[in-house]
Amino acid sequence: MPGFTADLLDRMKKARHWPSDYALAKHFGWKVQTVSNWRTGRTLPDEVMAARLAGEMGLPNGYVLAMIAAERAERQKNPEAASAWRELAEKMA
Repeated sequence: MPGFTADLLDRMKKARHWPSDYALAKHFGWKVQTVSNWRTGRTLPDEVMAARLAGEMGLPNGYVLAMIAAERAERQKNPEAASAWRELAEKMA
């Protein structure tokens, strides 16, 4: 099951009719490897990148930041923190 970040990238590509992660990366001026790392979970977007993704999709910054923080907590095997971040995200949605 893809995480929030991978899902957001897929939704963005679909909404903008971008055929690939390369097209998405080029639009933002990012390296394709950066997008690939986010998609696979090796890394996740920092706060600045998350805000740019939120702005591009018309989502509240706080929602995207909290959902990425929840994803990070899940990957760090901290379910309590992940749950707290998801609750916060829901309030910001």
